[in-house]
Amino acid sequence: MRPTPSDIEAILDIHQIENSATRTPKTRKLRFRWNLMTLLVLMPVVATWTQYFRLRHENERLQREIQVMESQSRRLVVVQKDRLAVVNLPPSWADEQKWVMELPSEDSVANGGTTYQLCLATREINLSGTRPSAKKYTLPPGRHQIELKTRRERGNGKQSSWNIIALVDDQPVIEINESADWNPGFGGYGSGGDRFDRSYQPKNTSQSVLLFHEQFSVDQSNGQFKVPEEPSNGLLLWVQPIPQS
Repeated sequence: MRPTPSDIEAILDIHQIENSATRTPKTRKLRFRWNLMTLLVLMPVVATWTQYFRLRHENERLQREIQVMESQSRRLVVVQKDRLAVVNLPPSWADEQKWVMELPSEDSVANGGTTYQLCLATREINLSGTRPSAKKYTLPPGRHQIELKTRRERGNGKQSSWNIIALVDDQPVIEINESADWNPGFGGYGSGGDRFDRSYQPKNTSQSVLLFHEQFSVDQSNGQFKVPEEPSNGLLLWVQPIPQS
């Protein structure tokens, strides 16, 4: 029995329905389009993030500076305003000697406070604590940074020499030049700039404050080096009150 034309049309209709049911719908690809509205939206976002990173970097720098200042100011404590207060600074390299010192203000001096002078000596140094003759500089009121530098100068074709400088706020105020044999290079004995790792104030307004003290060793001609008992070369840096007239 042959299918009639109506049967064939019915079969084709069934195949079309099955194909339409199993056909996968096509997905539409979304393309991001740059336009003026997009730029207007992104500009504030980019500006905000740029400002954020800039402020973050600036805050980190300020925090480091604040930590340095706090490490100095936190340790320097002034209880008695009529006398000095001193604390040493941690060295940035070997043999660096630095201090921060707070001196009585002009008002404090007018009301009985003390004026101080910085003293530096390079000869007749001993361990007994007696003060030799020295070069002096009157310290101004307020807070200052004091530094002691010792440098060996090597001239062209000339004998080397020593240059000893006391600085206040990075400005040389006392300078002493010594010959090459002033420091024989055998070491020495004394107290360095690390003695004031905490804030210190003298007991009274007439007391001096020793900052740095070293007496050089000499050769005993037997392969041994010793600090002589009599006064000899060395370094002595101290602050002493100026008697009021």
